[in-house]
Amino acid sequence: PENKPIVQIILGSAISCSYSNACLALEEFKKDYPDAQIYLVDSLGASCSYGLLSIEAAEMRDRGMTAEECAAELNKMKTGVHAYYTTSDLTYLYRGGRVKKTSMVIAHALGIMPIMNLNAPGELKVIGKVRGRRAAYNEMLAKIRENVIDPENQTLYVCHSDFAAEAT
Repeated sequence: PENKPIVQIILGSAISCSYSNACLALEEFKKDYPDAQIYLVDSLGASCSYGLLSIEAAEMRDRGMTAEECAAELNKMKTGVHAYYTTSDLTYLYRGGRVKKTSMVIAHALGIMPIMNLNAPGELKVIGKVRGRRAAYNEMLAKIRENVIDPENQTLYVCHSDFAAEAT
């Protein structure tokens, strides 16, 4: 088989065990294939943030960068990716231990929605709370505006989970 280099971009290590599992798997794999060129990149993110890194990796590959150069560039780039999230249903945050049951019940009753961010170490943090969907979107838009440096040359993704009409 061909020995092609691989760059694997992985779900953030602070929110998943995927990266540590990949490191363990790579260590085992290297025992049998010590010359394998496999580079693991902890995206520090989820969803669109590691999707953005994947698109950038493909563009770097198309420009002729080596897998090693690509991985190094992605590791620099990932801390500049800002991802903001909100949800009107705190059930999954409660089930995951991120929200107390009383907070979930009160938030549902009052229509409070958290504004969350994956910070530089890749941890999901609540950075604000607002009442109502429109206020949540406006707050996220304000946060995005704070981070725009060069709008003509920056990439912005809007992701949704079954709310396509609101994402536009």
